[in-house]
Amino acid sequence: GDSPSASGAAGGSGAGAPVNFQSIPGNKKITLRWQSIPGSATAGYEVYRGLNPNGPFAMLGQTDKTEYHDQNVDNNVQYYYKVRAYDKLSRLSDYTPVASCRTDLAPNPPIILKTEGRSKSILIVWAPNPSKCADPSPLAGYKIYRAGEEDGPYQEVNKLRISDLTDSGDGKIYYRATGLPDGQTYFYRLAAFNEKGIESEFSHAVKGATLPVVGSINISNNLIREVKLSWAAIPSPFIVAYNIYRSVKSDGDFAKIKRIIVSDAGTRYEYSDVEGLGDKIKYYYTITAEDDLKTETSPSAAAVVVTRDIPPQPEKFAARSNLVKKVELTWQAAAQAEVEGYYIFWSKEKSGQYQLLKKISGRENNRHLDESRGFEQLEDGKTYYYMLTAYNKVDAQSKQAQASATTKPRPQKPGGLKGTALRVKEVPLTWQANPEKDVSLYFIYRAAGDSDSFANVGQASASLYTDANLKDGSTYRYRIQAKDNDGLLSDFSDVITVATKPRPRPPENLQGRYESEKAQLSWTPNKEADISHYIVYEKKFMGAEKIAETKTAYYSDSAIVQGKNKNYVVSAVDKSGLESNVSAELAVSAK
Repeated sequence: GDSPSASGAAGGSGAGAPVNFQSIPGNKKITLRWQSIPGSATAGYEVYRGLNPNGPFAMLGQTDKTEYHDQNVDNNVQYYYKVRAYDKLSRLSDYTPVASCRTDLAPNPPIILKTEGRSKSILIVWAPNPSKCADPSPLAGYKIYRAGEEDGPYQEVNKLRISDLTDSGDGKIYYRATGLPDGQTYFYRLAAFNEKGIESEFSHAVKGATLPVVGSINISNNLIREVKLSWAAIPSPFIVAYNIYRSVKSDGDFAKIKRIIVSDAGTRYEYSDVEGLGDKIKYYYTITAEDDLKTETSPSAAAVVVTRDIPPQPEKFAARSNLVKKVELTWQAAAQAEVEGYYIFWSKEKSGQYQLLKKISGRENNRHLDESRGFEQLEDGKTYYYMLTAYNKVDAQSKQAQASATTKPRPQKPGGLKGTALRVKEVPLTWQANPEKDVSLYFIYRAAGDSDSFANVGQASASLYTDANLKDGSTYRYRIQAKDNDGLLSDFSDVITVATKPRPRPPENLQGRYESEKAQLSWTPNKEADISHYIVYEKKFMGAEKIAETKTAYYSDSAIVQGKNKNYVVSAVDKSGLESNVSAELAVSAK
């Protein structure tokens, strides 16, 4: 027979030996378990047994499992075991250390009732074996073995003592394996052990699986401040909710934005995220499944999406100038269906504060007439500045298009107003014609003397006007105003002052005497240079009667009746025909 030391030196390949070799006593059998050599491609194992720790050892058999049941054993006999591995080329490993064991009465194996997979955990439920057991030793606990495949190899993952278990009240035993990876399938087998440490045979293998992560997320791209998510439900009765997380980074800072309660009939879930999203921003979304223990799976693979940019800037925005007290705004109607309308803003300064003028609903609109600010019209000759934006369903606005226009100015203040003074009962006025081609009318305003109360006395279509039927020797003030074809009025011209020709002064120093049967009258000649003649009147009770005209300051009246008195007054008449007031009255006595 081979000894452990001799076999390791003579027969080994130098590849090491199987690890964690252990012998487990049972009722009329001994179970051997081990683990494969790390990093080696093992084809199978040779199992050796002896009655002495130093041999001799005989091969019991070969197996490709990491477990061997020796059922050819006698009670109360101590056996010694060792194992070595071989590969496909029949190269042998070192032996394991020798393990000893003897048969003994063992507990019956427990019965696994079920497993329940949840987020990162699996619940195992089992019951003690109801069959009568020959083992007189009290049951001490259970060992939990786990494998990735049903055929093993199984490894011990936990040892539970009866004293550590809580009474569930239903005769069942519950154990939850936690901290497990998502979507991982395991196979579990249990063994009972007694106070001596004697272990039962394995129970039947039962499969359990943790909940998987949520699969691929379907996501709608390029929506307006909205992201639509959909995903397939995970088929499990223990999922109570799905949690949606969002971030603007691909590698962290994910924040929970929504918890969606699971519905009974839901095989596919949808969610529309509209909270706090921006324009043309990349977002990352992950989803977790939450079980009834409030434990979440790991996040799904991140789905990335970019929201829609703001609407496109309106094109061909123009403002029409030279309209009367209004500005016509035009633009090209947006072709994009996302545009729901337009905002128009205005300012009196290009770089000033812009205020909302009008919100226009309807993508098809392409014109607006700006003609008032509340109850007031636009000013004449004023430049207005405008900005136009397009907006979408969330009121996100495009970049501004800009335009400006100037309303039609009022006509210029007329200039060059002149009046001809000292005309008889009239004032001829002339002025410079306005430069505007559509000035069609001028209004003439007059005030008497120093009064500021001007009244409209006439209008002219040309740049001249004669104000007639005026008082003699009166002073008048004039100003004019231009009006164009659209009814816009200029400021008033500068004011001029013009006087009409005065009547001659009444003759002074009227004297007379009766001589040679005539009344001889004389007076001081008037100082006005354009005196044409004088009129002599006889003053009577009911008025004055014209007697004669004379070009000199002298008159001889032979019609005076001897013995009577006759009263005379004299007036002066200039070459324009203006007659003065009469002189002081003079009485001549023909006695």
